Amino acid sequence: MQTLAAHHKQDKYLHQWIGMILAAVVFWSVESLAEPVQATRILYYNPEISIDNFLALEEKFNQFLADKGTIRFIPNNSVDAFEKTMGSKTPEETSFLISSWYYKTLRNSTPLRPLLIGARKERSSQKKLLVSRKGENERSDNINIASATSQDFATQLLAEMSVQTGKWKPKKFSILRVPKDLDALMSVAFKMSDAALASEHGWNHLRQINPTQFEQLQVLAESKEIPLPVLAVKASKTDRSVELMNLFLTMNQSEKGETALRLIGLDQFRPPSPAEEQFLNQ
Repeated sequence: MQTLAAHHKQDKYLHQWIGMILAAVVFWSVESLAEPVQATRILYYNPEISIDNFLALEEKFNQFLADKGTIRFIPNNSVDAFEKTMGSKTPEETSFLISSWYYKTLRNSTPLRPLLIGARKERSSQKKLLVSRKGENERSDNINIASATSQDFATQLLAEMSVQTGKWKPKKFSILRVPKDLDALMSVAFKMSDAALASEHGWNHLRQINPTQFEQLQVLAESKEIPLPVLAVKASKTDRSVELMNLFLTMNQSEKGETALRLIGLDQFRPPSPAEEQFLNQ
């Protein structure tokens, strides 16, 4: 009798074990068939702002986004890093927070739609400046110009500014590509280049951190107003665009949002004006 009872007990455990295995297989099958939730990536690149700690920037932005769903902020410290992160086949659920001039470059290969423009102290645009060392006002040939922008955009800016530069007309020049606007200005101060194309923000930042070098430089010309960084999505993307736009429009209403905004040199986002949309879509 004891042997028969032992067999019954073993059969009971065996059936329980088999039941557990079958349940696990069914659960795994259901999970594997479910559509995975794809996170929205926000890729950041803006050489007009000097950021010392990209890990801190990523941490603060993602703290703000932590309870906003599956959204991840990925900052990049160079155009090469940005393009590597972006990849050759960019997922639809990818958004971009990028400088306005780079938006114009990127949209040549990736159809984009601007959602919002960053703003700082009630301004959503700034000028680019052509800067040289003081006393160097008559140059025309073999000029090295440091810039964090693309070759095409730098050439466009120089053509626009040429009417303002008097005898300092760069007929023959080469563009020295640098990571940030501040690097462009410093290269002029250290005589590594003859001039720099930099934003007003970079110019004012140099004034704050190194007034001695700032006093060695002069502004030769200014561009027209250029929009501040752009929050953009793929032109075909519509499902989460409104959600993303509302999230960034109200970003300055929370402490975590304000902290993240300060790290990228902004204090709010706003819809682009007709003039800003025209600039972006030219």
